[in-house]
Amino acid sequence: MKNIGPTFKETGKPAIYCMLGDEPLMFSPYEVMSDSHKEHVRLMRREILIFTMSILPISKKNDIFILDKAFLEYKEFFTWHKQVFKRFGLDYAKKIIFTDEEKKYPLALQKLNKTNILSSVCFSYMLDSYVDIKSQLEISKKVNSKIELVTSSKKYNFQIPHSLVFTKKEIMQMKKLPKRFSNKEFILKTDGLGGGFNVRKCTNLKDCKVFLNDFNEDTEFILQEKIDGDVFNEYISDFIIQTKKITLANTRLKLTLDNQWFGNVYLPISFNKFQLNNLMKCAKYLQKIGFCSPDGFIAGLDFFQNKKDQFIFEINARWTGGFPIAMLLKKLGVLNKIPAISYLDKIKENEIEIYKKFVETHLYSSKRDLKNGFAILPVAFSPYVEKKFLTVWFVVLGDYEKFLEAKKHLFSKESFALSNVVYDILKKSRSTL
Repeated sequence: MKNIGPTFKETGKPAIYCMLGDEPLMFSPYEVMSDSHKEHVRLMRREILIFTMSILPISKKNDIFILDKAFLEYKEFFTWHKQVFKRFGLDYAKKIIFTDEEKKYPLALQKLNKTNILSSVCFSYMLDSYVDIKSQLEISKKVNSKIELVTSSKKYNFQIPHSLVFTKKEIMQMKKLPKRFSNKEFILKTDGLGGGFNVRKCTNLKDCKVFLNDFNEDTEFILQEKIDGDVFNEYISDFIIQTKKITLANTRLKLTLDNQWFGNVYLPISFNKFQLNNLMKCAKYLQKIGFCSPDGFIAGLDFFQNKKDQFIFEINARWTGGFPIAMLLKKLGVLNKIPAISYLDKIKENEIEIYKKFVETHLYSSKRDLKNGFAILPVAFSPYVEKKFLTVWFVVLGDYEKFLEAKKHLFSKESFALSNVVYDILKKSRSTL
């Protein structure tokens, strides 16, 4: 069906936003997964909720939003966010439906017709169990495959880090590593889970073999050269892949901790001719093998880049973590015009009221300058509390150091634990931007 998939429409057709944590089910159905992979699915079902809410402020008035009923446990905090969105001058979806996880896709499909679209995080076996998307699912599996990326990069002539593919059996039989991977840190990765999962940093053959324990003998793995983080920054570019058009929607610096994404820095990124061509060759590969639609599918390309070179290391043919923030900044007219840092962090549950007052004091308004040197855009929160901490998602516009100074006088040391991690990443990246 052409009107289902990871799609975003700024104008035109109404959209039904139905986001489930089914990204790990892009490669295989739940029933055949290992216990560790099933645990990852359960984790993603919770983590996706905050992402789903982040799309609300960029939605259109006539869109439909399907959200988890867990948000009703924090109805007042949810309503406060909606009120803040209105203060930005945003017209978001008026129809918001709260329901259980297992009812989301059936409900969305009931409302799907020829005049609207159903926007899902990705193509997955879970979605296929409700509606026939087998052809799109096969294409999605191919373009999201870490293994396939190695083959496709050669065929379509885009640059990735030096990579070799082996089966588990072949690696277990190795007496020593291939010469280019000896005596230095490298990356070992395989398919099965999206993002930074199923990826390990290794320094020797023993590290590899420990990681391989839970996998079948014929599972394929990539040995990939590790790009020097002191010389290269890690970025992501989002593309909209239409049947006859490819659009570079945004590029942003990635914030990662222990190989996991937690936010982005939005600022103008320049490309030389080789770098832009390298990205476009990869995007055209997605279009050529069928990951496209008349309305366009979202695809994020992860890459390392310095002033001269670039290496694409992963394709995320789905909604990406920072895409909603980029579209929000665009909608407000500040994308790449005001420095913006967005990330997920935790605050103590008993500091929600302090958070609200802090945000309202420094709330962004297009009608005034950044009077305190910075402003805040609250975006979303997770309705699941862990050890009395609540996860919030927000954007800091302007001077990040002034934000750090302002918040430290109001919150306990345990809240905003990642704020200084972000500052360290920013200091490091400035030398290579």
